[in-house]
Amino acid sequence: MKAYIINLFVTLIGIASQQIPDWNKTTNWNLYDTGGKKNLSMPLDSVLLCKSVPLPSDSMHVFLNQLYPWPKGKQYPVWMGAFCGTYEINSIPHKVDISMYGGFMYDENTRSYFQLPETIRNEWMDFLNKHSEEFYNSK
Repeated sequence: MKAYIINLFVTLIGIASQQIPDWNKTTNWNLYDTGGKKNLSMPLDSVLLCKSVPLPSDSMHVFLNQLYPWPKGKQYPVWMGAFCGTYEINSIPHKVDISMYGGFMYDENTRSYFQLPETIRNEWMDFLNKHSEEFYNSK
């Protein structure tokens, strides 16, 4: 019986962690300069040590509210460059890998891909590039 309860608990935690974040509850979005390191494999604690720039919450929420989950069964995207980002929910930081080109991101907390509609991808990329320039302008 004890093993059954433990398995049930672990399963419920797994299901809960796969849920889509409530993007409206996210705060403290940051973009990181990881110095060209492999962003996708960099753990959260290492990312948090890198130089960062804050991303305006109001602008982020405009984009985030248009995100939708990557379609089930669709091949996962090819990464051709990524930004590291973080956000907080309930003061707990979470890492996201943000495509430099494709209008998609991978949320490491939920282990899920999300993408933006094609109609706003250029605006999204302009937004990210504008803020990433702060890394180079402040040196």
